[in-house]
Amino acid sequence: MTKPFSLTSTTRRILRAPFVFRAPIGIIAALFAALCVFAPETSRGATSPTGPSVTGRTDQPPLSYEPGAPAVFEFSVRGFAPDRETFVKWTIIGDGGFKRSSGVAALPPGVSDFALTNTIHAPGFAMASASLATGPDGKLFRVDGQIVSCTLAAGFGTEAIRAMPEPEDFDEFWKGVRTEAESVDLSGVEILPASDTTVAAKWPGSTVFGFRVPIPGHAPATGWIAFPRDAEAGTLPAELRFRDYGVGGGSEPSPALDRSALAADVNAHGFDLGRDPAYYRDFMNRISDGGHGGGYGFRDDENAAPETCYFRDMALRALVAARYVQSLPQWNGADLAAAGAGQGAFQATALAALDRSVSALRVALPWPCDIGGTEKLGRIEGWHPVYQPALRYFDAANLASRVTATCDMEIVGLADLTAPPSGAAAYFNALRGPKKATWVQNRRHETGPVPEGVQTQTVSVASSTGSR
Repeated sequence: MTKPFSLTSTTRRILRAPFVFRAPIGIIAALFAALCVFAPETSRGATSPTGPSVTGRTDQPPLSYEPGAPAVFEFSVRGFAPDRETFVKWTIIGDGGFKRSSGVAALPPGVSDFALTNTIHAPGFAMASASLATGPDGKLFRVDGQIVSCTLAAGFGTEAIRAMPEPEDFDEFWKGVRTEAESVDLSGVEILPASDTTVAAKWPGSTVFGFRVPIPGHAPATGWIAFPRDAEAGTLPAELRFRDYGVGGGSEPSPALDRSALAADVNAHGFDLGRDPAYYRDFMNRISDGGHGGGYGFRDDENAAPETCYFRDMALRALVAARYVQSLPQWNGADLAAAGAGQGAFQATALAALDRSVSALRVALPWPCDIGGTEKLGRIEGWHPVYQPALRYFDAANLASRVTATCDMEIVGLADLTAPPSGAAAYFNALRGPKKATWVQNRRHETGPVPEGVQTQTVSVASSTGSR
């Protein structure tokens, strides 16, 4: 039975949480009245132009906390029943085996700002979320079917976060994959002209075509190529872009490709290009069959050994596609970028780790990272295959330790429960070249521009020896 919150002042309202947590995490919940110092304009949560919103920020830069020091998660409710009691359902989760805790706070009329204070005593992250509720039972309030919420995270001693140790034969395994990619005969490439008028209309001034490179014993490397039509030989930087989890990219090139470069949109699976939507639905269903907790890449039988993991051939196709791009006459022979978000970040990282021709790596929301961190280290649970030792070969954080190219982690979501921030920190720490990461509050597993006012922190390291 929880005790009621108590009001302690007419100018500053403080509500103390009536709960006890196991060490190493202790939490105090506080509610501040409107006279408290708070800057809601610096962050936006789930908002509507005319409806309610929850926004928030941490009292210091998100990754600035030392283990054991308190982090204050400051939230603000706007546009929601200011003349009567407002109910907020809060949730706290954290690394280090912390057990999820939650409750419902009642904000008196006129009180719209509140805070949760939390600390952990080892390197890791803690997350705090606040969602509008319809009453003391915690039933979530919705606008057009969507909850109105904000999720924040604080990092404690993040420079010390590491992924699970890599296998002893990690380099030997990947040497075999690289050797296989180098043995593929590029003379067998098939070119698919982009004759579809819709594709042509979207790429004025560009040469666009599909490619298919057969790989003996495996699905081929397939994707789209686009470059300026008037480009002369040896003049263009090259970019290979990889997509997030799924089967997108079959019908046309990604609009995110750099139109001034020799750009490739490489799909993960080697499927046919230019087919009807039913083909890609059936393809996804087929490769996802038997996935444990997910689709492709989640089959326990495949993940029992690295040679049969789905992600192995995904990396193989990335290497073969890169060889093909480098064989095209438009490439300048020097500048080669690999880019991707989510699963695409894994492919881009594998390419940068295994092909030293890659000069720049651009990723967002890297996945999968820190595989086994939940099971073995008690970290916040993300979405990934059930842990088996063979999956450590495909942990993007372990591959990152072989990357010497300049890396820009364009977006890291501090509210990402698909690829939790602890995995991204392990990835960042492992990189061996110049690196930069932009951490974004209330950002889940999604790319796109950061709204004005959202709290961010950019961490840059000019040179690094990485970590293993």
